Amino acid sequence: MLHRLIRDECLTTAQAARHLGVSHDAVRFVLQEQPAPPAEAKSAKWERGATVRRARAALPRDKFARLYLDEYRSLKWIAEHAGVNVDAVKVLVCEYGMKRDGKATRWRQIDLDWLRDQRAAGRTCRELAEETGLSLGMISYLGRRHDLPGRRPAPKG
Repeated sequence: MLHRLIRDECLTTAQAARHLGVSHDAVRFVLQEQPAPPAEAKSAKWERGATVRRARAALPRDKFARLYLDEYRSLKWIAEHAGVNVDAVKVLVCEYGMKRDGKATRWRQIDLDWLRDQRAAGRTCRELAEETGLSLGMISYLGRRHDLPGRRPAPKG
């Protein structure tokens, strides 16, 4: 039970001693006399490493640079399309030494004529946001800013 407290709940020996109502010395003595049984599963650190390895395999440097720097995709979007978590993608940003300067300018790369045609065809802002990787709010903003068809009229009053 003591080993499980320390390993699974990530308690220090002092915290485990307080939890069990014994002295810190007693906990240290038990740990010294009775070594911990082998771990049942891989550690969390190993799991994080596996996720980063999957991210590296799915997103080599050139592909990641294209998505992150050229297309200005969000880390969340990149992670979802690579099938990994956002934290693994953040590790890649550091490993690959990539930094975006200035404000997000990806929306400026959207062809407004294409967007106007899509809205006129009845596609929703949500569909366009998923397709382009922009947020729903940004698609709505572009619609308001550039008077795109298909928008709901503003409430009067």
